[in-house]
Amino acid sequence: MPGPKDSPTVEAPAFAARLLEALPLGLAVLDASGRVLYANSALHHLLRRSGDDLSGRDFVELGPGAEVVLDPHPPGLAMARLKTPDGPRDVFLDVAQLPEGPDGAVRVVLVRGPVERLAEERLRRGQALARVLLDAEDDAALLLDVDGSVVAVNRSGAARFGSTPEEMHGRSLAEFIPWNLFEERLSRLHDVFCLGRGLRFEDERDGRHLEHNFWPVLGRNGEVALVAAFSRDITEQHALARLREDVERIARHDIKSPLTGIVGLVRTLLRDGGLSERQRALLLAMGEAGEQVLNILNTSLDLLRMEQGDYVLSPEPVDLSELLGKVESLLDPLIRRKRLTLVWRREGRAWPGSERCPIMGEARHLETLFTNLLKNAIEASPPDSRVSVSLEPEQEFWSLTIHNRGCVPEAVRDRFFEKYATADKPGGTGLGTYSARLIAKTHGGSVRMRTSDPEGTYVSVLLPRSCRL
Repeated sequence: MPGPKDSPTVEAPAFAARLLEALPLGLAVLDASGRVLYANSALHHLLRRSGDDLSGRDFVELGPGAEVVLDPHPPGLAMARLKTPDGPRDVFLDVAQLPEGPDGAVRVVLVRGPVERLAEERLRRGQALARVLLDAEDDAALLLDVDGSVVAVNRSGAARFGSTPEEMHGRSLAEFIPWNLFEERLSRLHDVFCLGRGLRFEDERDGRHLEHNFWPVLGRNGEVALVAAFSRDITEQHALARLREDVERIARHDIKSPLTGIVGLVRTLLRDGGLSERQRALLLAMGEAGEQVLNILNTSLDLLRMEQGDYVLSPEPVDLSELLGKVESLLDPLIRRKRLTLVWRREGRAWPGSERCPIMGEARHLETLFTNLLKNAIEASPPDSRVSVSLEPEQEFWSLTIHNRGCVPEAVRDRFFEKYATADKPGGTGLGTYSARLIAKTHGGSVRMRTSDPEGTYVSVLLPRSCRL
């Protein structure tokens, strides 16, 4: 049986050379005068230089700060700015003295890039800070793998599942929720992995309303590696929204009843006669104002039903040309005040008001739709500019595009058609574009917008030539 003397040995110089080449840090061995006797591959790569370019070279010539290698008592980790073909590179130098040997080597220099070093430190600190921030959040936050395994979870999220982050780590989400719910979540998880974009949805469980946001987390190769899932309890917001709707509905009903009576009395007085011209004019103005308010109330109640999906459309033939002429007359004072030019075009040519354009819909709501959008365009237009309205066929739809030279503020571009989205416009409620989208959708159409500083803003309304119910 062979003893220790018979064990295989590795030649020390060859083994040491392999170790030095495998070292991820740059390393240089210098003689007493500071010339490079040896530089490993990592240093060649760090400085973008070949072995011949470094061998025999004075290390101090590599850049400011490199002279620290000649200090008889080097300060430890020191900063230097070494030259590379791509420009100077900031590094840390760590110098170690060696006993002088027969080969003349007296010191070893370790060279490390500070960017990588600082990046690792910042990543470590960032992860710790992220953990503190996530644990301070009331929202549930999870990091999930493609098979639904929990890679990370904050304390609020774990508490929602009756667990702790430590217990949930590395386990499948299926262990903490019913199987049918897990399958539904896994399907949405796979959608994010496959499509590479975020997903938002809501659901209701045990009387609680929850809002969920799934976001892709990209790996080094640019593909989705994980999914970040955030869940928020919005039960209170739902309750407040229902309460607001109930209050609005009651208020509208309470206003509508006496207002209908006032309008009816005005009509009766006008019909009975015996009035002076001044009295008749005053009653006519009162009746028109009352009918306008009544129309606003009726429209708002209809919009509420559209929002809830309960509205039943009753389409009738509508002349779009006549309806838009009515809208123009209504907005004429505003157009004149801003000295704007309103241009009407149809299929690439001038569109006279006398040229009919029949569509099916509800005239009252279509008038509201176009009044809101055209008023927005007029208000956003610079004085003395032009607003154009163009009608073009688009498959089974009419596409009516309103263009103005103004630009939608970036803060509201993504929320342009959302409820209460407004850019602090005086008197703005953020309901005009929202109601326009509701009305278009109820008519089987849609509304879209694009905006930029050089082009201005285009808002296009698509309405079917015959309503699809």
